Amino acid sequence: GAADPPPRYLRDVCRARWVDLSRLGRWPDVSLAAAGALRHGLRALRSLALDGNDVGGCPRALEAWCEAVEEHPGLQRLSLRDTGFTNASASRLAAALREHSVLFSVDLSSNRIGDAGVEALTGAVTENRVLLELGVEDTDATAAARNTLEAVLERNRGRFEGQGGCAKL
Repeated sequence: GAADPPPRYLRDVCRARWVDLSRLGRWPDVSLAAAGALRHGLRALRSLALDGNDVGGCPRALEAWCEAVEEHPGLQRLSLRDTGFTNASASRLAAALREHSVLFSVDLSSNRIGDAGVEALTGAVTENRVLLELGVEDTDATAAARNTLEAVLERNRGRFEGQGGCAKL
């Protein structure tokens, strides 16, 4: 119940479709357990926000979260704004995104991702046509790298037009 520690509650009890774990004060203490909860539970979850936590700066935490994203069968939206991502962590996430079958929106804004990281993400979006949104605003990437990513995302979005999927507004 409500007295359960948060990771156990998330893994075993929570049936929420949207979970916001942004700016947790005890992030180092709960990061691995919370990633495990996503990896082994939370099957109703569709949207997850981890904004403001140091996901990308700790290799063990990054790996745990990427494995959790890879194995979660229904995650559709993931927000990782201001989470310590660099080119290396963006490249690891790109590997997790390549074959994800339902994740269509990822926000990596306000991170220290440069052109190399955006290029790795562009490669993932090229292979995974389900990805429709990948935010890299307020990163260190050049306009050219962001524009290349946006062109591939636009191709993916065009694939759904007229099919009852996403429509341009």
